[in-house]
Amino acid sequence: MGFLDMLFGGGDDSPEEAELEFSEVKGWLDGWFERFNREKVKKARPVVEEVDRIISGLERDVQHLGSLKVAKNVDKRFAKVVRTNKPAYVEGMSRIVKALKDGLDDSDLRSYSDVLEENLESIAKVNVGDGRYLGAVYPEELQKIQTKCKQLLDSRDMLKEIMEPGEDEKELIAVREEYEGLSEDLEGLDGLRKSLEDSENHLREETAHVGEMRERLEEVVERLGTGEVKALRDGLGSAEKGLKGVESLIHSSIAGLARGLRKFSRHSLPDSKLVERILEDSVEGFLESDIVEFQDMLGRFETSVDEGKVRLKDREKVLARIKGVRETLTADVKEQHAKLNAEVREMRSRLDAVDAFKEERTLREKIKSGESRMEGFEEEIGRLGGEAEGKAEDVKERMASFAEELREHNVTIIYRDDKKT
Repeated sequence: MGFLDMLFGGGDDSPEEAELEFSEVKGWLDGWFERFNREKVKKARPVVEEVDRIISGLERDVQHLGSLKVAKNVDKRFAKVVRTNKPAYVEGMSRIVKALKDGLDDSDLRSYSDVLEENLESIAKVNVGDGRYLGAVYPEELQKIQTKCKQLLDSRDMLKEIMEPGEDEKELIAVREEYEGLSEDLEGLDGLRKSLEDSENHLREETAHVGEMRERLEEVVERLGTGEVKALRDGLGSAEKGLKGVESLIHSSIAGLARGLRKFSRHSLPDSKLVERILEDSVEGFLESDIVEFQDMLGRFETSVDEGKVRLKDREKVLARIKGVRETLTADVKEQHAKLNAEVREMRSRLDAVDAFKEERTLREKIKSGESRMEGFEEEIGRLGGEAEGKAEDVKERMASFAEELREHNVTIIYRDDKKT
């Protein structure tokens, strides 16, 4: 017994009860639509035979028209038009007849109908074009041709009616649409799960790689923690701490005068550029300025506050702060900063020459990048996992509805989602 016989119960209109995997539903549907098509082809056979007969007759009529001469008693104006249009009309209709004979394939009813429809449109264009005036000269011949064209139109309408799906087929068309939608959902779910699996693999690989780099870093740091390198690193740390302390002193000293200096710069234009640099970046502004110029500016600022040219609510406090800054930010501070800065640069340069130190720095950078990638993979896994879980739930609900629908057609669907999201 063949597959279709098994499905269709040897001719019964209802299929026998069947138990199908979801992947087998397409074959089950294809079997039914093949049967519907066979029935349509059977019903369409008389129409197809009639179309063949009409086309053969149309071909003879067109050839006959082409062989006719223009009668001598025809009005000269019509005669001129006919001599011009008749060859074009005959050629156009002959081309259409040939296209019909070559293109009509009764094994595919849908294609047959499409070819017929397309050529009927061409026939209409030829008749309202080159054939427009031929009826005045060849009324009988044109009447025969147009009658056969009308018969082709009627045959087309009959084919359309035959091809129109019945209620049973409409039901299965709806089933097929639901099946195709479900198949797309399953493909989407598989795609999400594949992406999720890829991200999890990437995370495992990156985690392992970062772990290896961390182990290597521990070895390098341990090696750097002994001997001359350790002393150099300790010295660098001490110098950097001292440098930060000096810069913090400069910043905090000037920060206490910032409000008053802004007012002062508006009254003392010669000092405005220096004040602007200092307020923009107190450390760089002080270090780049000439110490004498800096101290003189503070002196003029102090005088302006003392004489009331720069009005401040906490005048006495500001004067005390100015005095403190003048005593604190001296040439010695600049020299101390320059010395510490030189020490830091020199020790960094020496450490840069140590291979292990270079490796440590490189490893730390790579570990940081790896950890960033790990975070990205973790976020991606969370997002994909949520999407896949939601998609799986949607598929589950839709599959249950689809299975219920197929039970009405005596079909039980077997679907197992063995993958866990």
